[in-house]
Amino acid sequence: MKKNFLLSVLVVLFSAGTVFAQEFGAYADFAIPTKENAKSLVGIGLDFKFEITDGFNAGALVGYRNALTSDYNYFQIPFMGLARYYVNRGEDGFYPQIALGGMYNHTSVTVLGQKVKSSSTNFAMDFGVGYKISEFADLSVHFENVFYKNINENYVLIRYSYSF
Repeated sequence: MKKNFLLSVLVVLFSAGTVFAQEFGAYADFAIPTKENAKSLVGIGLDFKFEITDGFNAGALVGYRNALTSDYNYFQIPFMGLARYYVNRGEDGFYPQIALGGMYNHTSVTVLGQKVKSSSTNFAMDFGVGYKISEFADLSVHFENVFYKNINENYVLIRYSYSF
């Protein structure tokens, strides 16, 4: 019930946000884990941003990432609100960014002929820097942290965005 409610709120917020968004885009990212023996992930997603004041933008993102392994099935669905500040106070150039939200994780693996599934939704945050190369293209690097009950999972993300 809690997950359905959270998903419903996310869909409503993202839908409402896209109506008011000044910038809507799609992105591809590559997540490199900082933990030894962990698998890298590759994914796609959508984001929107709107300008609050000169150079300060707010928005949200939602995506899908899949682990690069054939040993088991593991995917993530990040959903976060974000804040970005363009250093030159415009709509392009260098920017720092912070994003706060959640991460849905799902794992399924076959053990002794039985399929075992596990999923959780956890708090996640993301700090990054990027550079808007042109009116449409954006390249950034982020440090993402997902908080579980007793441990954290950290990734270095390389993201390429294209705005419409």
